[in-house]
Amino acid sequence: MKPELVAAIFGIALAAFAGIVKLTKNISARNRERFSVRPFLQIKKEAEQEKPIKIILTNSGVGPAFIDEFTVNATSNEAGEKKYTDFHTAASKIGLNGSDIIFYSPSNEEEIPAGGTRIILEANPINSVEHGNICRAINGLAFHVNYSSVYGDKFQI
Repeated sequence: MKPELVAAIFGIALAAFAGIVKLTKNISARNRERFSVRPFLQIKKEAEQEKPIKIILTNSGVGPAFIDEFTVNATSNEAGEKKYTDFHTAASKIGLNGSDIIFYSPSNEEEIPAGGTRIILEANPINSVEHGNICRAINGLAFHVNYSSVYGDKFQI
């Protein structure tokens, strides 16, 4: 084999190896960057006596969450489980239609920043009996949120 041919083959092999190493480093850096802005939505319920009852949507991730879809499922003894996009309709089906109950439905494409919160339900019961009734009714609600990251990765809770 001629020395020129060996040198050419070695140069091509070395360039291919360097290209593969660079490609894997770029993929790894892109994945790290993607995970560095990943949102993580959680729904939490606060229901202490003598305080307002709240259901809070919280972004505990490190990047913004963009709401794709927000739905509420209501389960009542009479109707079974039904899916609603309108919070007021779902809540009224299980008896949550008092004037001192505030509902908020995140809109599509709404951004919830990292560390941000949205109160999606707040109720101010006037006594412990009403507090218990509202808590039982709230247990009949199930929230489904489809959301995405700035990179378009899809998530749901």
